Amino acid sequence: MEIKNRQTLLLIVAAVAIGLWVADSIAIEPLIASWKDRSKRIENLKTDLAKGQALIKNTTYIRDTWDRMRTNTLDSADVSLAESDLLKSFDRWAKDAGIAVAGIHPAWKQTSDDYQTLECRAEATGNIESLAKFLYNVEKAHSIRNGEKEHIAVRIDSVDVTARDPQGQQLAINVTVSGLQIGQTPP
Repeated sequence: MEIKNRQTLLLIVAAVAIGLWVADSIAIEPLIASWKDRSKRIENLKTDLAKGQALIKNTTYIRDTWDRMRTNTLDSADVSLAESDLLKSFDRWAKDAGIAVAGIHPAWKQTSDDYQTLECRAEATGNIESLAKFLYNVEKAHSIRNGEKEHIAVRIDSVDVTARDPQGQQLAINVTVSGLQIGQTPP
């Protein structure tokens, strides 16, 4: 009888172990994984909520900044006026820096329905100081509109500097500058 009791006890223990293993793999592990996923999702939602509340709190500042940036782009009403503004700015930057501009080649690039860029490739000559001042003028990109100084949306895409004389006193620069023109955006 003792052996039979032992076998029965072993069968019961084995059945309980198999039952626990099946319950763990079918119910407990998926529940734990689901709990962890839900906790992670809740944390992500809390983070998104905090970001959204910060955006709502800073709405006025963000809109003012966007309006200032949008109004400082090239003229969106007239392509030729926008091109003229950028070319006049190039002329002003070059005169202020004291460099000689050999040529400017403007080309419009339609990148999206909402905006386009005016890419200007310019060749100029001067010494290192005048070329540095020219690049600084482009980088700070001030334009005079309606008698007031304001920033315009331009960026330097590429710069190539070469020496024109053996001593390196006279330099030539090829610079590509892009100006941004944003179309009319809804309020």
